[in-house]
Amino acid sequence: MSIFGNIFGNGNGGIAHSSGGSAQLPPAPAPQGGEQPPAAPAQPAAPAQQQSSPLDSLKAFWDTPVDAEGKPVAAPADLTATDIFNFDPAKVTESAGKLNFTANVDPELVSKALGGDQQAFMDVINKATQNAFAAATLNTGKLINQGHVTNNSRFSSTLPTQIRKVQLEQTETTNPILQHAAAQPLVAALKSMAFAKNPNANPVDVTKQVEALMVGLGTAIADATPESTQRKEAAKAGEADWSSYLES
Repeated sequence: MSIFGNIFGNGNGGIAHSSGGSAQLPPAPAPQGGEQPPAAPAQPAAPAQQQSSPLDSLKAFWDTPVDAEGKPVAAPADLTATDIFNFDPAKVTESAGKLNFTANVDPELVSKALGGDQQAFMDVINKATQNAFAAATLNTGKLINQGHVTNNSRFSSTLPTQIRKVQLEQTETTNPILQHAAAQPLVAALKSMAFAKNPNANPVDVTKQVEALMVGLGTAIADATPESTQRKEAAKAGEADWSSYLES
């Protein structure tokens, strides 16, 4: 039998015999009278999958930190940048008006001064001035001592934050690219911004977050270039990426 007989059959009812002798069934008869075969039920469309981005996990970097109750963490105020004493001129004048610097002056000396004794008059003025100087010195000393105690307390409360700030500045990224002088200003700015939002954060954790953000941005930018997009499309289509051979 010729090859055409094997393909198209030998005219025996349109049945073609294979080389092994087994017969193939004829095709099913076409529907008569214009009848259409029942259509297969429509399959529901698969939901479109949203393309993920390496930056999706990094969006939280810009969020405001929250506490256990979900409330924003308020940055502590820098107490060392505020005044220790707040002097109200009206209250100072009122307090000064109640002072009497002649209370300790000898009344007999005052009588002599009022009687025309010039030396007694000078002694009264000198005694009153001495009293005023002593009172001013005592009050100034009290203000100085109180100011030092208050300032030491404020400095102690901000000392942990200042220590973490110095530790953050000294904590370097592990990626050598981010240690380059061209990248350091940006890294330092991001670390400072993240620390300002949450001064209680661990400096090592802040540095890791900044490094992850920078690396993620670099990866996303590299993946979005036209060359990278062409490689991805070629890989999906199963085509050879000849550009990789040209670049090597």
